This record gives sequence, C-alpha cells and structure tokens, in this order.
Amino acid sequence: MKKKGVILLSVFVAVVAIIAIVAAVTVTLSGEKDSANPTPALAVPKVSKDSQGRPLKEFTITAKPANWTLQPGIQVDALTYDGTVPGKTIKVTQGDHVKVQLINQMNEPVTIHWHGYPVPNGMDGVAGLTQAPVAPKHSFTYDFIAKVPGTYFYHSHYNSSTQVDRGLY
Repeated sequence: MKKKGVILLSVFVAVVAIIAIVAAVTVTLSGEKDSANPTPALAVPKVSKDSQGRPLKEFTITAKPANWTLQPGIQVDALTYDGTVPGKTIKVTQGDHVKVQLINQMNEPVTIHWHGYPVPNGMDGVAGLTQAPVAPKHSFTYDFIAKVPGTYFYHSHYNSSTQVDRGLY
C-alpha cells in the first residue's frame, strides 16, 4: 500500500511540474513579438441592428498587393487582405447578421471563400461556380447570418494556388 501511495505521489508531482513548466513557457512566449508567427489583427466592425433586430456587424476587407521585406535583402511581392498576412480576425457571435465588403485594389480578380463555413451558395466565394470573381477596382458584399459556432478561416478562391500562396488567407 505504501509503495502505491509513493508512486501516485510521484506521478502527481511530475504532472504538476509539467503543468508549471508549460505555464511558465506560455507566459514567457505570449509576451514576445514573433514576426515569423504573427497574431492577426482584429477586424473592427461597424455595429448596428438589421431590419429584424439582430446585431448587424459590417466589415470592410481590402485585397491589395504589398512588398514585404522578409529579412534584409530579401523582399517578396505579397497579396494581402488589409495589408496583413494572415488577414484580420473576424469575430462574430452566433445569430449575428454579417456583412463583409471586399474591395479589390489588385490587378487581378479575387474572392473570399469562408472555408468550411456554411453560407448561402452565392456568398461562398468559389469563383466561376458560386460567385463571379470580384474584378480589379470593384467590390462585392458578402451577406449571411452566423449560424454555426466555431473557428474557421477565409481565403481567396480565385487562382487560389497562387493567391493563397502569396498571402490571401
């Protein structure tokens, strides 16, 4: 019985030590700025009520090119949503009416596909299938109700193998 108690105590101490180490590392790392793994900025919506009294959150996202310096002497031509890669975090609550205006300031068409999120077909952003791509110097407003909770991401679905690789996510 004594041996079993010693083993249980040893396991407990080991688990507490691991938790303490992880917590210490988390606290230390969370305060540092990591340019290789940046935390996306939070998109700030215009907030009002829609015609049915639901919260209406309206966002504007601008697709535009940017020249990024990765390190001295190494630059890349990136494609961005609002000048950032990844694009800004959009936070909404289940039941919100969501409108996202996509403004295209690039020299090629673009869309936003709400990856894995169920939106009406015409708001899905699959160029040539569910939506015409947004032409350069034009805009399109995505309009849907946030029905399914979770964490999702958005990205371009026009020439996505190139646009996503260059930063449109």
